[in-house]
Amino acid sequence: MQTAGTTGVTVPASGSIQFCVPATVATIKRLTVTGYDASGRQLFTQAKDLESTTLDVNHMYNIPSININE
Repeated sequence: MQTAGTTGVTVPASGSIQFCVPATVATIKRLTVTGYDASGRQLFTQAKDLESTTLDVNHMYNIPSININE
C-alpha cells in the first residue's frame, strides 16, 4: 500500500485507516490482514470471519473493522 506516493502506511496510535480491496472471487468467508515492517518482517496477522457472502459484480461491500492491536 502507498500513502501519497510513499510506500507503507502508518496507523496512528489512537486512530485507524480504511482501504479498498479489489476482490476477484464469487464468495468470501474470511478476510486476513497481515502487516510487515520496511525490512519485510511480519508484524501482525489478524483475520475476520465473515458470513458466507455471495458477491455481486461491481459492488462495494463494507467489511467489519479488523483490530490489529489485539
